[in-house]
Amino acid sequence: MKEQQSPNQNGFNLRAKKQDLQNQTAQNQAEQNQNLQGQNLRQGFAAPATGGASAVGLPKNAAPAVSVPQNGAPTAGVPQNIAPQNAASAAGFLKNGAMPGSGKTFAVAVKPPFAVTGKDVAFALLLLVVNIMGVSLSIWGGFHAGVTLFYGLTFLLLTVYFWQRGQRPGLFALFCGASSLAVSLNFVVSANPAVNFFSLLAIFVLAAVWFAALTNKEHKIGDLAVLRTVFGTVFGNAFGSGGRAVQSICKAGRGKGVLKALVGIACALPFLCVVLPLLVRSDPAFEGMVTALLGDPAALLLKLLLGFGLTVLMLGYAFGLKKEAAPDLSQSTFKGVEGTYFVAFLSVLGLCYLFYLFSQLSYFFKAFGGFLPQGFTAAAYARRGFFEMCFIALLNNLVLFLFVLLVQKKNGRPPVAMRLLSYFIGLFSLFMIAAALAKMALYISRFGTTVLRIGTSAFAVLLAVVTVAVLLRCRLPRVQVLKVFLSTAAVLLCVLGLGNLNGFVAQYNFNAYQTGALKTVDVAALAELGDAGVPYLIALTSDSNEETALLAHNFLADYLAENFETAKSGLSPKRRPAGSFSLVRGKAEKQAKEYIAKTKNAAEHLTTNKAALEKYGWPDDDPEELNNTAYGLEP
Repeated sequence: MKEQQSPNQNGFNLRAKKQDLQNQTAQNQAEQNQNLQGQNLRQGFAAPATGGASAVGLPKNAAPAVSVPQNGAPTAGVPQNIAPQNAASAAGFLKNGAMPGSGKTFAVAVKPPFAVTGKDVAFALLLLVVNIMGVSLSIWGGFHAGVTLFYGLTFLLLTVYFWQRGQRPGLFALFCGASSLAVSLNFVVSANPAVNFFSLLAIFVLAAVWFAALTNKEHKIGDLAVLRTVFGTVFGNAFGSGGRAVQSICKAGRGKGVLKALVGIACALPFLCVVLPLLVRSDPAFEGMVTALLGDPAALLLKLLLGFGLTVLMLGYAFGLKKEAAPDLSQSTFKGVEGTYFVAFLSVLGLCYLFYLFSQLSYFFKAFGGFLPQGFTAAAYARRGFFEMCFIALLNNLVLFLFVLLVQKKNGRPPVAMRLLSYFIGLFSLFMIAAALAKMALYISRFGTTVLRIGTSAFAVLLAVVTVAVLLRCRLPRVQVLKVFLSTAAVLLCVLGLGNLNGFVAQYNFNAYQTGALKTVDVAALAELGDAGVPYLIALTSDSNEETALLAHNFLADYLAENFETAKSGLSPKRRPAGSFSLVRGKAEKQAKEYIAKTKNAAEHLTTNKAALEKYGWPDDDPEELNNTAYGLEP
């Protein structure tokens, strides 16, 4: 006969069974977590095949993926090179999908490698060769014809790689592709550093639009479509997918060993950049051998290093464009800000401009009449306010464009009051630009032109076109201001570059001096134009004005000393690195050689005229330093 238990004892047993059940559930949950951690270690914490983010955590109903010994240490799903204690530490790091002791879960998003084919491997190898060669031709070639050749090869390689059957890029994309090639020709024709610098920036943006269109990644909707295309495709892919692209290439079945070897060589280059120069300095025999075989070893290593680095970025860019899914190309759902704020802001600005116009109206119209206000010289009149006017017009365009982006629109248009105020401020900007250009034209007619005067005038024209585009955007939603800006900038750069800005300035001033429009010519300014000014310096050496002729001779002597060397046949141009050719330099060196051939003593062309320096009171420097030194009067 069983002994009956009291109610208190029954309650105690129930609580004990409940506690045992909770302990067993916690143990099962811990085992499931350890199973999941072992599986994560085996998969390298990779995300699902879809490339999405996967939370490192286990649902309550998940079944164990791997078996776990009774001691709780994971042995299955752990890489062979991880010791049990290390695996346990790694498992502890991801326990319950959280940092130890934090209690907070997190997500791990790891994109899978790109699917690489034989065509991709061949493309990567060709790209590496083109980049190493292009770095040498462009940077070491002084950013002349080497840049044109480098971009032409890169453009052709990427276009072939991206091209698909039935591809039909839009009109704007075709313009960007063609104009990028045209702008790259500036480096063959132009010798102006500023034009070449802005040409590089334009090529970067124009090419990004062209290649995005080839891969259906071009944003076509919205006022910021061009910026979304450039920044989304270039920076997102080049800097975000470069490592993944190299990893995918190295894991490819075809050429895997060769590519891994190339990666190893690239990693060894920084070390060689330190070791090889030290070895060269340590032994003269080794220095002679390395110089004979490689030329400058430090420069060679730097070229290879830059070529490899550029290839990594461009592979990430190319693979991202070609293989990633298309981004969201729809227009932003931003509804805008109420127009009252912008109307009040523009009202204050318009009132200020209205008072300014009434106070300066007669002063400005004197510029359009071509005569000077009382108490002003042509130089002071042109300089005063020119840059201020252009800067005001630039600020107005930025403000109006920003307000058009942010304001609430009806049928794609800003409110009526804002449009009217925008028209007034836009017309005021156009008036300021026209007055600035008229003042600059007056200045040029009196004193000739310079690169700065032409460059700032071109910028004023660009501002005028953008101002018109902003005003049209207030009325026509389909007008995209940034596309107008990019197209106009590309055209102006082609005009300045292919028209040889430096050569135009030199020719204009020389012809104005010959015809009597200018009483004097600024010989120093001609010399500052570099190769473009050499033909006119040669012509001025026989000028009827003795001072002008002697000054031209001295500047020409300085040019010859810097760019020519004495050879058995006489003076000849110095040898230059590959890629440094330009049409302007070729013309200058040809005319300089013809000029030298007409004289009996070629050595006199390398000597400044010291008697002229003393006669005209130019700087009295050490006579030994007068050779190969250019002196000129202040403009």
